[in-house]
Amino acid sequence: MKGKLLLLVFVLAFAVPSFGGNIGLDFGDGGATGGVISLIGGGGATGVNIPIGVMKLTGLGPDQLFPVTGTCAGGTGCLNFDSTTGMFTIHGTADGITGDLLTSDSAYVAGLPLPGNLALVIGAGSDTKDPYLLAALGIAWGQQWNFGGSTEGLLQTVGGGYTAISTDVLNSSPTPEPVSMLLMGTFFSLAGGLLAKKKRA
Repeated sequence: MKGKLLLLVFVLAFAVPSFGGNIGLDFGDGGATGGVISLIGGGGATGVNIPIGVMKLTGLGPDQLFPVTGTCAGGTGCLNFDSTTGMFTIHGTADGITGDLLTSDSAYVAGLPLPGNLALVIGAGSDTKDPYLLAALGIAWGQQWNFGGSTEGLLQTVGGGYTAISTDVLNSSPTPEPVSMLLMGTFFSLAGGLLAKKKRA
């Protein structure tokens, strides 16, 4: 357990790009659960049809929330990822636009089991947006986007794998400020809590 935790910290320390910025498109589950998370050898993971139910626009006046609809659980959009190929995509409909709301073919994805029949997967990388979505939101096309996010899964009792129960993907246009440090701080806090729990057990 400790070795896998250190492996995940190592991957994140060198893989998570600096990101932050004036404009953010953040994606969450919107309370929906479902899909299948699978942990694979070498600290990797895959995710199929993880629900994404909401998109939050920040940095252009007041924050705005948009429902994300699609073919995943509860009629939500779908997050899919694969650490072996670097694929990380969110597909669905938001603000009247259907397409790949976020897509990357060079993502870093790492996962590990947690106490209590849980699993944690963290991904990060550069991505692109559907140009029609950007136009609908009033965002200039062609700028660079980076993401960092996590999904937590609960072990399934039938069929194997984990059911996604909490998903959040932060997505922003970059500036020199390394907001990725916030993600790292959150992860180290989680890791410390898990190690402490293991020592008490």
